[in-house]
Amino acid sequence: MDLDPLNPRRTGTRLLSDKGITQAFQEGLLRLTPLLQEHQLQPASLDFCIAHVQPDGPANQRKWHLDRKPSQKDTGTLLANHLHQVSLTQLLESTNHYYLSWNVEARSSLRRLGVYIPRSGVYMQTPDGLPQIEVSNYSPNDIRFQKGERIVQFLFTVHPWSLDEQLDGETVYGKKVRSLEMGIELNAADIRSLHGREFTIEPRLVVNNNCITVHASATAYRFRRIGTIEFSKRNELQREDILEPVDISNGYEIQPGEHLIVETRETFHLSNKIGIRFWDNLIPDVMGRHPNDFEERARQFSENMDLVGITDGWVDPGYQGTFSRQPKWFTPGRTIYPGIRLGFGQVFYFPNGTQRSYGSNDLESQYQNQEVTRLA
Repeated sequence: MDLDPLNPRRTGTRLLSDKGITQAFQEGLLRLTPLLQEHQLQPASLDFCIAHVQPDGPANQRKWHLDRKPSQKDTGTLLANHLHQVSLTQLLESTNHYYLSWNVEARSSLRRLGVYIPRSGVYMQTPDGLPQIEVSNYSPNDIRFQKGERIVQFLFTVHPWSLDEQLDGETVYGKKVRSLEMGIELNAADIRSLHGREFTIEPRLVVNNNCITVHASATAYRFRRIGTIEFSKRNELQREDILEPVDISNGYEIQPGEHLIVETRETFHLSNKIGIRFWDNLIPDVMGRHPNDFEERARQFSENMDLVGITDGWVDPGYQGTFSRQPKWFTPGRTIYPGIRLGFGQVFYFPNGTQRSYGSNDLESQYQNQEVTRLA
């Protein structure tokens, strides 16, 4: 089993660890303006902070109108069930996108509140020079931020061998990129081989199409409509104030715009060499929900296209504890019941581990060893 990320015969995505991210900035392969702050660096990602928000339409983008008019002075609120253009406080640049690129995930604390990133985080620059990404608030509550609060995390994808190098030989730039600490995506055989050694998923490991899968337990919650959540004060909320239990034992059909939290059967125990990235609503999964009705499958796919293939959660190396999923669907027809498949996880192996793992004292690892979903 060859798990060297620099083996050109290995297929799959490569991701930088925290060590690799630090090296990339030191080598000038990545630039950040203003400069990188130490508290931004996570085990395999960088946290970014909010500057201001501009609503851009309902979360279901097939309805191109705003049914609410936000205050011009309120530039920090993610409106319930709306898509937004969010400007960040720092500009990130790569000196060569053929070798290094990135995509965006919602931070886990936001995911618990209903925020997700459509289309893996479309990243652009505004006329005033600020970077801008799309953020959707799928919950029934407005979420208000203060400028400078952390809102998303960037993951860095590595392409160790560019087409130019394949044609013309190695370059100085390529050598620098290949010197970075990175992890490699595992295939099904690798996942099974490392299970029980570098990570454990209980009560059992299930692998489909080179991904692990997680499944619904009997425990689920629905967000109450409470109006506005002050993000900086979210820790003051009691679970019963914002979450109400939902009985899914006989099947529960998610209603349009309804945000559901479902605890999984699985519990994770990851070493600092293993990270997992989750995806929701992959095309084969969507098309298989109505196996005998092609027209219904096509309609569901078309009307929910913005939710098909979204990334929906990064689990850091070193994580220990339970997990939950937030299944999303714009139209009636998606039913959740105990045992149903809730997500697909790409497993990444970092041969040299990470400098800091989830649970380290200086990382504010709020979910470590928690038995149920928290709102922190």
